[in-house]
Amino acid sequence: MNKIYSIFTELNISTVVNILSGVGTFISSIIALFALKEVMKQRRAMYQPKLYLNEFTLAVKGNPFLENRSFYYFHLHNLHEPVNKNDTSGFSIMAQFFFENIGYGVASKIEYQWNFDYKKALKEICNIDSDFNYRIDKSDKSIVITKNNEYYSSYNFDDLNIIKKTDFIKPESLQKNIKPTTIPIIITSLYMDYVMTKNKMYSEVCQSFRSEEFIDFPSLELELSYEDIAGKRYKMIYNFKLNCSNSFNQKNLNSINTKEEFANLCFYIK
Repeated sequence: MNKIYSIFTELNISTVVNILSGVGTFISSIIALFALKEVMKQRRAMYQPKLYLNEFTLAVKGNPFLENRSFYYFHLHNLHEPVNKNDTSGFSIMAQFFFENIGYGVASKIEYQWNFDYKKALKEICNIDSDFNYRIDKSDKSIVITKNNEYYSSYNFDDLNIIKKTDFIKPESLQKNIKPTTIPIIITSLYMDYVMTKNKMYSEVCQSFRSEEFIDFPSLELELSYEDIAGKRYKMIYNFKLNCSNSFNQKNLNSINTKEEFANLCFYIK
């Protein structure tokens, strides 16, 4: 009897040991699987790009309301950053901005699109000054603006609400690889037309204006998407709040010379 009990006890102990061994193996497998997932996550992070758009301001000069029908000229500066004294880029009719890749991998097949209700913007400008009117030519995707029934200016909207592409942007950790992209002229020009019309800045030297918040103006949106080297696509949408204020570079506090830098058009991300 004792012999049978001894054999039965040995079998129970063996079973318990096997069960405990199996549980230990199962737990070890879970830990190994978790560790493997963490390693894979870290490896994916090593080639994951992250495109970033800094808030920026455009310094503005030029006055299309003058007889010579000049343009607005813009110069880019990132907000929250010190002025780069070595910056040799000047003013340009095309307002530029930059996507920066603050991730670890290359961003490729970059696509972006500006969305802006230019028709609403035109109506707001015409509501301020009834001397202004406009007509839209859908055949060549252009707008002609008249003042007192005479030609004032024209803008194309063929680069609005369409997808633009950039090939790739390398990470900042490798080298400086920001690539300039442009804001459609119709956007920056209509924002400034609103400021100039509202403050009746129709001459070369005008009275200083207060900060403009564009409360009644249509919103501005930028859609962005890009891929990593594994083909995974990332999408994001930027919504902007704009503000325009007097430039501190003007010598006279009560008046501004529009031939010189006279305003800052700031793009804040909501």
